[in-house]
Amino acid sequence: MFRNSDFSHAVGEFRKLSLMAEADGHLRQKLQQVLKLSKEKWDDARDHAMRAVVADNRMRIWYADKTNMEVGLLFTCRLGNVDLDRPVGELRPADVL
Repeated sequence: MFRNSDFSHAVGEFRKLSLMAEADGHLRQKLQQVLKLSKEKWDDARDHAMRAVVADNRMRIWYADKTNMEVGLLFTCRLGNVDLDRPVGELRPADVL
């Protein structure tokens, strides 16, 4: 039985594979053959994978000055949406003794 994380990983991997296949016609044809998909069904599967939301819960950092990146704000992220209204931390260099 699939867990949600397994499914989103599989969709993400299929998305990467279909992007590679769009750039390589031979790979696309081979995948269609192995998966037993017509051109229309391949296009449907590819389009579905491209629209699927891939789990992305990595935190994001915005720096006050991109040139030195000494001071920044840390934000949470859920499904790729960054919560800019509520920073969860401030990042500064550690004091040197």
